[in-house]
Amino acid sequence: MIYMNGEIYECYWKNILREGKGKLYFINGYYDCNWVNDYQNGIGKIYFNDNSILKVKFINGKKEGKGILLIDNNTINLNFKNDVLIDGIGIIKYENGIKVIYTYHKDFYLIKKKIKDINEDSYEEYDDNSLNKGKIFLKYINGEIFNGKWENDKKKW
Repeated sequence: MIYMNGEIYECYWKNILREGKGKLYFINGYYDCNWVNDYQNGIGKIYFNDNSILKVKFINGKKEGKGILLIDNNTINLNFKNDVLIDGIGIIKYENGIKVIYTYHKDFYLIKKKIKDINEDSYEEYDDNSLNKGKIFLKYINGEIFNGKWENDKKKW
C-alpha cells in the first residue's frame, strides 16, 4: 500500500487495518514491527537512513518505556513516555581511547557529558539547554574546575 504522503506499508491487513508483522517505509527509514488495529504494538525497530537503529516498545502507535538507539556500534539508552523522549544515557567509545558518557533530557538536549581520555583524566560538563550553549561546570580528575558559560562550542569565562 502506498500512501499519499509517500509512505509504503508492506504486509498484512485485517478489515482494512494494518495487522500483524509489517514494515512501514517513510522518508528517513522504516519501521519493522507488529501492528494491531492499525497501530504499532510491542517491541519494534526503526531503521534510519543513517544506519542507526532504534529498538523500542510501542503501545498503540506510540513509543513507550525503554528504548535503545544504536549508532556506529555505540549505544544510547532512552526512555519514552507517550511517544515523547524523557531522558537517556549514551556511551560513545572513540578509536583513540576516549570514552564519552552523555546524559540527555527531553527533546534530546544534552544536560551532562562525562569524558574520560586515554590518560584516565576525566571531566564533566553540565549544560542547561542545548548542545552548544548554556551554563557549564567542568570538573577535571586532576581537581581543576571551570564554572562558566558554553557558547558556540567553546568555554567562555
